[in-house]
Amino acid sequence: MIRETEAIVITSHNWRETSKLLTFYTRYFGKVKAIAKGARRNKSPFGSSLELFTHLHLIFYERENRDLQIVSQSATEEPFQEMREDLKRLSYGCYLGELVDKGVRGKEESQDLFKLLLGAFHLFKNGYDLELTTRFFELRFLELLGYKPHLHRCVSCQRKIVDSFYSPGQLRLSHSLGGSLCPNCHLKDREATPLSPPALSLMRYLQNTDLSKLNRLKVSLQLRQELKSVLYSYLLFRLEKRPKSLDFLEKNLQ
Repeated sequence: MIRETEAIVITSHNWRETSKLLTFYTRYFGKVKAIAKGARRNKSPFGSSLELFTHLHLIFYERENRDLQIVSQSATEEPFQEMREDLKRLSYGCYLGELVDKGVRGKEESQDLFKLLLGAFHLFKNGYDLELTTRFFELRFLELLGYKPHLHRCVSCQRKIVDSFYSPGQLRLSHSLGGSLCPNCHLKDREATPLSPPALSLMRYLQNTDLSKLNRLKVSLQLRQELKSVLYSYLLFRLEKRPKSLDFLEKNLQ
């Protein structure tokens, strides 16, 4: 069956002598793994449209009960060349791509996830804050997978949590229970992560703000580090495996 869709290249590997093995996240068919035969030849009909991070128009042959499909045609919509040529943007882009690859198990369609990934890549390209864009993506990605951290009420007693009422060290974020714990309930999960009131407030903001407003945020280094640590822990619990691109990302941020 012939399929036609917008897509984003999230992984790309050489396959045999002249071909590529690719993973796409598509607007209409979810995650698609496919082979592009002859894509590495000098006069390949695909041109540069199958480079990593490229937003493209994709036509592929889909066969039921097969994990690998066949790329038929492709045409570049947005190359995102700037991301491939800058080490930090490359590192963050690989990380987001791997989150999608590891987090999406099947071919479930999610236009919201497609738009989220494409939007994040546009911000990376245009020089937005890489860290905060990534934290925004992580929170929205968790929500789209059904793992949204619940941050306005204690997930145990349902008491409303007003961040200004608490001191550092009183609040926790429970990975297993899926949200914040008040001081009275922190023993419900002895492995819950400490969560400062400013970090809770920032997470709430990122859950509800628009992607385009991220460059207005001014966030201290200490708060950035806490938020990164908290969200990494939460994501790793949900994904059950550490993304390999994290090592690449952390190495290139030193």
